[in-house]
Amino acid sequence: MNFVENTFAKNLETEARSYRYDAESFARLYARLAEKIAAYDASFGPYLAKHLFNVAHDTEHFMMHVGYDQDVACKIGHAFALHDIGKIKQSIDLWRLTIDKRDLSPEQKHERTKHTDLGIEVLDETVAELGLDLTEDQKKHLDLAKFLMLNHHERLDGSGPKGFTGPMMDKILRIVAIIDTVDGKFKSKSLTQIFEDMSGSKHAGQFDDSLVAAYEAYYKDNRIIPTTAAQRVLAKTAHSL
Repeated sequence: MNFVENTFAKNLETEARSYRYDAESFARLYARLAEKIAAYDASFGPYLAKHLFNVAHDTEHFMMHVGYDQDVACKIGHAFALHDIGKIKQSIDLWRLTIDKRDLSPEQKHERTKHTDLGIEVLDETVAELGLDLTEDQKKHLDLAKFLMLNHHERLDGSGPKGFTGPMMDKILRIVAIIDTVDGKFKSKSLTQIFEDMSGSKHAGQFDDSLVAAYEAYYKDNRIIPTTAAQRVLAKTAHSL
């Protein structure tokens, strides 16, 4: 069965509304994942944790800014806090902060794309490790997290790893793709350059231009950089952001 069409019917807002979410019930899981990320690598682990916290925070607050209610925005933001956890199953040589992606071999670039599928393994293994007996509502939340893991690198022009095109990308998926890209590029580019690239010829057709413009305005005018210890980021996202 097609995961997009049959599990989510291409409407992530409807999916998020279909279950009750108790953030506290995920505290142990998110805290354990935070420990694994911190242990992954002395430099990249804290960077990854900070990235996950940033995108969770920004997703929740930007979604409310563009009209989603707090319940839906919170569920999406907290689910998206897990989107890159699959990287901890890969060699740090693929992800060191000093790496220029242009210097990677074609094989290494392909290997990096596998972190989306590996994230599901990390999540399922950690649930089993903790012996969690998940309720149906909890399973739905983690299914939403898995969907965002698998698909956050998809692009409107079909250039993403799984080849989604515009009609296959729900508005929320378009939003998280933008937010993840903006935060991920901060280690090497200025905010001005990031938005110029996203809205210009370099990434033409990849992102929703209206959402890029809305996020740029929101980011520059409203965003307050959250301060939290990086290694506690996933535990932090188990509570209200």
